[in-house]
Amino acid sequence: MQHLIIVTRINIDYPTSITACTAVLSAVTWAGDWWGFSPACLVPGLDSAGQAWAQLLGGLLVPCIVALFCLLLWAIR
Repeated sequence: MQHLIIVTRINIDYPTSITACTAVLSAVTWAGDWWGFSPACLVPGLDSAGQAWAQLLGGLLVPCIVALFCLLLWAIR
């Protein structure tokens, strides 16, 4: 979504449907930034290397956990 938003910021006369779509996507990605969290904030007192490691693990593990949770809900239904 963010790549589409970046590309459509080029000064070209896009159709109204494209500009409306990118406006909605911009709002969605902004909301994600607003409600996003930093895994590094969960462990106080980390140095910069520890914060980078926590961010990396959070970025790798959170999508896996969400996918597993969705699969579990699907299996339960």
